[in-house]
Amino acid sequence: MNGKEQGLWRDYYPDGKFAAEGHYEHGVEVGEWKYWDNGGVYIQETGLASEKADAAMQMLNAAGVVHGGRSDMRG
Repeated sequence: MNGKEQGLWRDYYPDGKFAAEGHYEHGVEVGEWKYWDNGGVYIQETGLASEKADAAMQMLNAAGVVHGGRSDMRG
């Protein structure tokens, strides 16, 4: 849309495994974003309200146990 990302977005590693998945609105990452490591293990989830908002984040260790926190992205 006008040269900006819009809608569902998926990034992949060179071997075709998921790297990330989430949504863009007018070129800005919004909503829930999920991330996988290059071994295909789900490692992180973030919740983004807008470009300059608080982001809730959960990071998982190799055993799948949450060990992340909250990040303030306001400028």
